[in-house]
Amino acid sequence: MKRYLAWGSYDANDTAKARTESLWQSAAYESGLDNSPMYDSVPFNTATHTLEMADVGLMSLYIMDCKSLAEIAKILGKNAEAKELSKRAAFYTRQLGTLWDERVGIFLNKRLDTGASSYRLSPTNFYPMLAKSCTQQQAERMIKEHYYNPKEFYGDYVMPSIARNDSAFNDNSYWRGRIWAPMNFLVYLGMQNMPLAKQERT
Repeated sequence: MKRYLAWGSYDANDTAKARTESLWQSAAYESGLDNSPMYDSVPFNTATHTLEMADVGLMSLYIMDCKSLAEIAKILGKNAEAKELSKRAAFYTRQLGTLWDERVGIFLNKRLDTGASSYRLSPTNFYPMLAKSCTQQQAERMIKEHYYNPKEFYGDYVMPSIARNDSAFNDNSYWRGRIWAPMNFLVYLGMQNMPLAKQERT
């Protein structure tokens, strides 16, 4: 298994190629966050066919999927499949843990070409709560220091698709400052997994 998960895309090499903008843009499209500032200036690796960034949101969603599918497999009596899925969830939970930044108090995306952390924050940085792959203490810090931070995500309308203090927030174009219900719903579900996070909201 790869150490980290990153969004990627392959050249289809067919008639659709003429309608495809670039492999970089195709990888961004795969994320569902087409023009998110998180991917600005992140190069595309033509050898791995992925963006050079370990993605907190992608890894969290993959972990959640593995855990959910493992539960289904157990119910169906498919023990080998359940074991493999649980193994994958455990592996990427450990890898996701390496993206926690103790100083900043949140999980950060990481450039795979330079090893540098990305400090551009979006709701996807909260997704480890959705995957139940963070500690209560980590969840509490994310909620206190970032969700309730009016310079980042808190305000009359929550949560914007990129932190309010990001230079791209005022672009107000798709994933550059606008608010999208699915992201908010996923973060809300993550909060429901973390008792201390729920207490913060009461």
